[in-house]
Amino acid sequence: MNRSEVVVPKVVDLAQRALADEWFAHYQYWLGSVVVSDEWEDVIFQFVEHSSDEYDHATELAAWLTTNLWGKVPGILPEVGNGKLYGCGYIRPRTDDPRSLVEENLRGERCAIQFYTGFIEIALRTGYSADLGTILERILAKEKEHAADLEKLLRTF
Repeated sequence: MNRSEVVVPKVVDLAQRALADEWFAHYQYWLGSVVVSDEWEDVIFQFVEHSSDEYDHATELAAWLTTNLWGKVPGILPEVGNGKLYGCGYIRPRTDDPRSLVEENLRGERCAIQFYTGFIEIALRTGYSADLGTILERILAKEKEHAADLEKLLRTF
């Protein structure tokens, strides 16, 4: 088995997991913005802004996957051998308490930072595509920004 036969499935699997995570994060932020009381304008603003960013990340990853799957439509929930269909997953809100929602989203962002850091290392080590590396670096930077936004927001409670 040559290197490309090993690399492509792993990178595509990680990209599909990232796509699922970005879609989940978009939904999680959107839902948080809906359930938080209107008096928490700063929280709602951050959630709406982050939801939009996560949607953009999902769109970018879907476009990359479509191009690199030779026109096939990427699945948001890829089939993988170990049954795990995502990198970080979805954290279902347990309450409408804004502090709890911010903390849950911060856990998700920290997981995303770890996931993308590892994904970038694999992509670089395998010599995969420069365009994917650019996309992943851009997403990682935004996830770090989101974490900083949420940490700042937590200090307001």
